[in-house]
Amino acid sequence: MQTIPIRLTVDEINLVLDALGYRPFREVFELMSNLQDQVSTALGQDRPGQQAPGESHDRSIQTEEANHG
Repeated sequence: MQTIPIRLTVDEINLVLDALGYRPFREVFELMSNLQDQVSTALGQDRPGQQAPGESHDRSIQTEEANHG
């Protein structure tokens, strides 16, 4: 399948992920995972494998500045 590079701000990506969150999981989970993987790679971050029990699921992408400030 052909890929197309798209440039979005972190806020725009978070908006896309939030909108996808309203769709049935089975329809969007691969797309959401793919977006999160690509963003994490672009920002030089390791993506956590699993969340700890009791943690809320946050689909948003954090920048390095937000993580350290």
